[in-house]
Amino acid sequence: MTSLTDTSEAATETPATLSSLAPNPIFNFSPSDTFAIVAMQVAKGKKVEHRRIEIPEQFHACPIFRAQLHYFNSGECKSNSLTDAYHRILRFNILAEWAVTEYPHAKVLPAAVMQDLGHHLRTVKKSQLNTICVYMSIYRTAFDNFLDHAYGNPALADAAAAVREAIVYIPSVSNRAGQATPSLGQITNQPEKDELKIVRSTIHFCCRFLHEMNEQRLELLGDENVMRQLAIMLNECDGDYEKLRYSTTKTTRSTVYKAIAGAILESGNLRLKERLLHNRTEFSYDQIENNSALTIEEANRLIKSGLRVTGSLDIYPENNAHKLHFNNIDYLYLIKHTPCEEVAFAWLLATDRVQLSGVTDMRQGDLRITPSVASPIYTKNRSEQSIRDVPMHYSKSMQYHAYAGRLQKLSATRLLI
Repeated sequence: MTSLTDTSEAATETPATLSSLAPNPIFNFSPSDTFAIVAMQVAKGKKVEHRRIEIPEQFHACPIFRAQLHYFNSGECKSNSLTDAYHRILRFNILAEWAVTEYPHAKVLPAAVMQDLGHHLRTVKKSQLNTICVYMSIYRTAFDNFLDHAYGNPALADAAAAVREAIVYIPSVSNRAGQATPSLGQITNQPEKDELKIVRSTIHFCCRFLHEMNEQRLELLGDENVMRQLAIMLNECDGDYEKLRYSTTKTTRSTVYKAIAGAILESGNLRLKERLLHNRTEFSYDQIENNSALTIEEANRLIKSGLRVTGSLDIYPENNAHKLHFNNIDYLYLIKHTPCEEVAFAWLLATDRVQLSGVTDMRQGDLRITPSVASPIYTKNRSEQSIRDVPMHYSKSMQYHAYAGRLQKLSATRLLI
């Protein structure tokens, strides 16, 4: 057996080294894409330790995990306190252990991993909101650090794109221990956990709904008979615009709504016809229960059944189910948004982080619209910066057209009255 002091020919040809005498391979202490050796301290005054953290083997090629690990090899991490490093190691290991269980066959983490982890912490671990906020803040810091590192480096472009997408899915969580308002994912009765998709769906619905309602309004205002009757009613109401609201107690409704009924009957817009017919309870339930499609011909037949030969409303038909009702499709609707439009607009503003108080305080002049961008101003009470503006929406976006349509409607209303 060769010893360190052996002077034989074999020992001379192959000199012993520390690595050859070590019982196990010595780990590479240089920065790596899959592991890091981090100096840390459990608490001030405690012994300084060096701990090895590593990306789970199945995720070695995952850009999201590599971005998180990169932080531990960065100068920012090394300049922070040793106790901060300890807490970051704990969060990294929690993410690693959970990911292996949650995605057992995956090679890379999904873009919505932070959303999934937040849901796990909230529902399984029963973590408080402020605790989840700390988790997300730590992961976000690592992502931001990696993006700064990857900036301008074409080799890291794909990894940076994956990290940016993951950042989008980081949930907005209150940093207070108190109970916060439930998120969309918590109040919707569906398995969908992706809050970003829910928000995008909300934006799409609100924009499309507001556009459709405004198109129907403009179509009715484009009818000469409707405009003539509206002018008469505006003159008679003497500033009390509530008199323009539809009511079954008004005996003049038979002739007053002849113009709107005629315009809807002549229209080729099936949705406008359906909207009028849905004020009939029996019609609404029948469509919901039978899931039956409506044609323009059938819609016209149903509308005519509620009219007299002259085109006036038949307020006392033989079949009471034939009555036409003009709730929220009345003359007030032509100059003012309906309650459902107000709700949809408030939801749209909420997706831009405008709270209810900001929506309530908003005025027409706060809707800043230019030919290229839209960016409403709003107030946020209990904040150092109380007056804020939403991110700019460019002219090709759905939000731009929704905000611009709102301003157009308000301006047109002022001209009418």
